[in-house]
Amino acid sequence: MFKIDPRFRLAAVEKYDVNTVLFSSILQFGDVCSINAESNALALQEEGNMFADPNKDIFEIYPIYKVIPKHLPYVPNVKLNRVNLNPTIQVGSINYNGISSASASVIGSVHSASMIARVHQIRHFLTAPSLQYQTPGISHAQPTFSQIMQPMMSQSMQPVQTDVHVQPTVPVHPVVPAQTVIPAAPVVPSVPSIPAVPARNNEPTKIKVTD
Repeated sequence: MFKIDPRFRLAAVEKYDVNTVLFSSILQFGDVCSINAESNALALQEEGNMFADPNKDIFEIYPIYKVIPKHLPYVPNVKLNRVNLNPTIQVGSINYNGISSASASVIGSVHSASMIARVHQIRHFLTAPSLQYQTPGISHAQPTFSQIMQPMMSQSMQPVQTDVHVQPTVPVHPVVPAQTVIPAAPVVPSVPSIPAVPARNNEPTKIKVTD
């Protein structure tokens, strides 16, 4: 059985799901002493049949790939005594869509890491674009992608012809605005008059007796 350095730990991962790992990217399980990764990419989009010289190193033409970034100032070594009571790193599940351009996925600790990614994008056109946006004091050789797409997005969209037959709808008549209603005078109902009844004669009636 092999012997494990007590300064480093193991990584127990139950599920690790990653779709894409590209361009000097690293998957690391457990502790690691150092990581060095470098990625150089050139995105060249040219209009027409224009190709670069295959006999020349494309990364030697552009000075951006020769620039060395400035690192942080040197930090002196610190005396460290580490005791790992549980030398195993327990991980349940990890899900990544993509790891690209000198990136790293590390389950554990890293003593030192140096990672750099350079991406240079160039677009060439046979004819000059119709619209050019320029800032005073700064010369713009080529417009950006968003500036080129802006006139297309601002144009009104034309109807698309399709084979789907649409049933014509009945035209809707315009709504006639309501006219002002003048309130009418209140109507007072007529009550018929009651005829007067003559008062009764309360005197006793005298009966005449004749022989």
